[in-house]
Amino acid sequence: MSKPLQLFQRAEVRLALAAGISNGFAVISGLPFAYYAPLSVLAAMGTNYGSTLELGRQRLLGTLLGAVVLLVCFEGLRDVPLPLGIAIALGSQRLLGGLLRLEVGYKVGGLVIVMGWLAHNEQFGAWIPLRLFWSVVGILVSLLSMELLWPSSAVLEGWQQWSTLCGQLAQALRRVAARTAGQQPQALAAARSLRAALMALRTDLPAVRRELGGSANDHPVLALVACLDESCSRLIGLLLGLQRAHAEGTSPALQSLRHAEATLMDAVAGRLELWSEALARTPARRSRAVPRLPAAPFVPPDAWLKAEALLADPAINQAGLEQLERLAGRQQLCRQLIDALHRSERQWQRCSQ
Repeated sequence: MSKPLQLFQRAEVRLALAAGISNGFAVISGLPFAYYAPLSVLAAMGTNYGSTLELGRQRLLGTLLGAVVLLVCFEGLRDVPLPLGIAIALGSQRLLGGLLRLEVGYKVGGLVIVMGWLAHNEQFGAWIPLRLFWSVVGILVSLLSMELLWPSSAVLEGWQQWSTLCGQLAQALRRVAARTAGQQPQALAAARSLRAALMALRTDLPAVRRELGGSANDHPVLALVACLDESCSRLIGLLLGLQRAHAEGTSPALQSLRHAEATLMDAVAGRLELWSEALARTPARRSRAVPRLPAAPFVPPDAWLKAEALLADPAINQAGLEQLERLAGRQQLCRQLIDALHRSERQWQRCSQ
């Protein structure tokens, strides 16, 4: 079923409101060069609070750097032809921007150099401070709009994405539990998709760190993210191993053992769905708080707890060597599933305290 057509997205409405608010404030103030405030909003606002903070930082640093380069080059290159002087100034701006690792801020600095040199060369004393002031106003309005107008943060988006990944892991485990022969290509494709989603979450981590501030390394949110990263990575590997170690057999003992394994995988999938629900329920206003798990720890189902007795059944030993190896491998992988779940939940509970 296709999604209904939406004429406006929340992000677009938020951007229009923020630009309008900054423009209204600028007009009321009566200060010159007020148009830089809404322009700053348009240039600095990103998809979430973390990206907006980084874009604003780069825009402000780029403006400061461009002003310094403009003042130095304008005074030092008076006797140089205008095109050559501007070229030297822009080259210096690009070089210094690269040294400061400005990915977009150096472009803003280049605009400051060109506009200042060509249009405002007789009013540097007023134009440069006012441009900086309006840039700061636009950045502050952008950040406030991210907090007050449909809050959007990298941390909150991260919880939603981790929730989706946990839900997908649960579905994949249920498919492995109900696996029939010939499904390995689909399982490999599912594992690749899960790993791609995990890598995408890792690339979003810098925005999360920026939102959490200077003490991010000690923040419980990052500790939980590291826990989820390790847990999901391990579970994806175990999922693939269980799919490859599928053991065939028709004896009642083997059938009972496979039923115990499937019951365990369904129980683990159900626990992952609880993870997904806990992460998805994170309120927007408390996105930087650690979501809480149910207090009761995970307990393997009775069918799995009784599986050890099935291993002593003589009928199992009558299976071929390769089948016994696969059987032993699956048993070990299932134990690792339980261990991964217990370790992750213990770490999660520590992060919540």
